[in-house]
Amino acid sequence: PKPNPPPAAPPGITVPRTRRFSDISRDELESVDVILGSDVVYDPVLTDALACLLDKMVQPGTLALISAEKRVYFSRTTLKEEVYEWPRFIDLLKVSGMQVRHLALEHVPKFTGSDRNPLLDIIEVRRR
Repeated sequence: PKPNPPPAAPPGITVPRTRRFSDISRDELESVDVILGSDVVYDPVLTDALACLLDKMVQPGTLALISAEKRVYFSRTTLKEEVYEWPRFIDLLKVSGMQVRHLALEHVPKFTGSDRNPLLDIIEVRRR
């Protein structure tokens, strides 16, 4: 069976059509002011793609804020717990000529009484 079509927009409201990412022009990619990403760094293939995308989108004047939990895995090589993908992502950004600054979490507002995950990191990414 065919899925139901999305509901019609209320009168006077225009809903933009869905676009494929590949249809976005280079001018549109380069005209972004702010990029927000949360929990988007965990898979090596997707990490490479994200770093490549940010390389195209982060222009002088663009601010990207990316947060992630540093994912810990047990290395069979070193026989220790290690964090691999997050530092590699940051290295990819730096190699592409972007500036990366780690934000101090004590300056980020907390809206719950629970403890903050000690593996949480937030970076600010810019290009001069």
